[in-house]
Amino acid sequence: MSTRPVLFQVVDTGLRPGLENHALDRAWLRTHARGSHIPVLRFHRSLPTASLGRFQAAGRELRLDVCARRGIEVARRLSGGGALYLDPQQLGFSVIAPAAALRGIDSLTVALAVTGSAIAEALTSLGIRARFKQPNDLEIDGRKIASVFAACEAGAWLLQGTVLLGVDVKSMLEALKVPTEKLSRDGLAAARDRLTTVEDQLGTVPALEVLRGQVRDALARAFGWRPDDEVTTLSAPVPARLVEHERRAARLVDWSAPQAGAVEVLWKIESRTVRLRAQVDADGPRLRTVEVAADVHARPPTLFETIARRLSDCPVDVGVRRVAAFLHGSGAEAAGVDAQAIARLAALALDVRRFQGAAALSDAQANAVMIHSPDGTPACAILERATVMLVPYCAKPVWCKWRHRDGCPECGQCEVGEAYRLARERGMRVITITRYEHLVETLAQLQRDGSAYVGMCCSHFYLKRHRAFAEAGLPAVLMDVSGANCYELHQEAEAYAGRFQAQARLDLPLLANVMRFVPRRKPGGPASDQGKRG
Repeated sequence: MSTRPVLFQVVDTGLRPGLENHALDRAWLRTHARGSHIPVLRFHRSLPTASLGRFQAAGRELRLDVCARRGIEVARRLSGGGALYLDPQQLGFSVIAPAAALRGIDSLTVALAVTGSAIAEALTSLGIRARFKQPNDLEIDGRKIASVFAACEAGAWLLQGTVLLGVDVKSMLEALKVPTEKLSRDGLAAARDRLTTVEDQLGTVPALEVLRGQVRDALARAFGWRPDDEVTTLSAPVPARLVEHERRAARLVDWSAPQAGAVEVLWKIESRTVRLRAQVDADGPRLRTVEVAADVHARPPTLFETIARRLSDCPVDVGVRRVAAFLHGSGAEAAGVDAQAIARLAALALDVRRFQGAAALSDAQANAVMIHSPDGTPACAILERATVMLVPYCAKPVWCKWRHRDGCPECGQCEVGEAYRLARERGMRVITITRYEHLVETLAQLQRDGSAYVGMCCSHFYLKRHRAFAEAGLPAVLMDVSGANCYELHQEAEAYAGRFQAQARLDLPLLANVMRFVPRRKPGGPASDQGKRG
């Protein structure tokens, strides 16, 4: 006997503030969790809004000062994933339904794949040949045209997404604290090339009712549903108390203000970033007041809070075992964030704290140290092995004839000369990285030599170009640079090609302290007896 299709309601709530759209998703998801309503497909568009993934730290993902200055609302989705910039040029949709109404959807991965494939089908019906790319994007020849997101709470699902009808790349890059490297290597113009829109593909934007109809029909086929004959239009404002709740929710995980005595580390898992911030007792060793943030899809919604609690106020090895037991027995999903990843984060936090004590670093200096250790080698041991120093060309003065060349005359007029001197005294080879391809070539050569290295780069570059460091597989101690950088100034294109025209600054006191742990060697020879305190 055939199963009768599930009836679902189609609602259009029009263009409204992003906080209101997030509030409607929250309110309707809770209603459907009680099982008292048929499934709903809601179409919506948002006024300019920076939308955080559920588990992200606002201060790490958004330029909050820019958002405040430009009147861009900040909201936090119930779903995971990365931050988005929303505006009226995007068609948003939200499917809200009891789990029983969604055939075969038993995990976030399946939910994203089914929803993404349905949206790809909807676009194809319009003459746009898009394909779903895991974990949650739709692309055409490598250019993103849509994204989908998912959350599950108390037996109800929220499946949502956005389709780019047009795009305002400049506003997007100004609101989100991500460089255009995340979208394209060539800066603002190429960032636009990394995206595509319905208008790009068709030469025009079809009427909204046509777009809604194709999305509705594709989702109905995917879920085995039957749409209601009428589209309900809702234009009433959302109650102020619900909007205020969303405003507070957006800043629940912030991390904007530095936390005295805290160590912050991150770990990349494919395209996902997981961050840990904690007070660290290295002698214990134990972590206290742990916080975890991530740009992943995960359930239950309290997953990272639970992980943080299980890591806190106990020996690290005990905390890691508690996390592993929880993840194994709870049925939690976290898109590759497993006990091993949490153990690596905890080990990194401990290593940063231990190195801070050994090198007498301030909290700010300690958090400027990025320990890249694929095999878990501690910082001090990496420095014992380091034979090469990598320096970014952007730290050389704009007027210097050596700025775009490998090498330095050590004229004493900039910080780079001092870095060269510190390395030369230890028999290290120094390389000025003049462009991104030069970095890749250099790391490949170091990989063949099996070299550990010391380097300087901005943390944005390390995060967004983590793959290059990871593929080299070499241990390194990296230090963040300060001052003008290409990411904050939106000049990634110039930086990538070696034409960035501002000057970054090296933290020479930090560098000098780090270099104390690099043994003095004759060029190409063994370490001298003067060792790491020279």
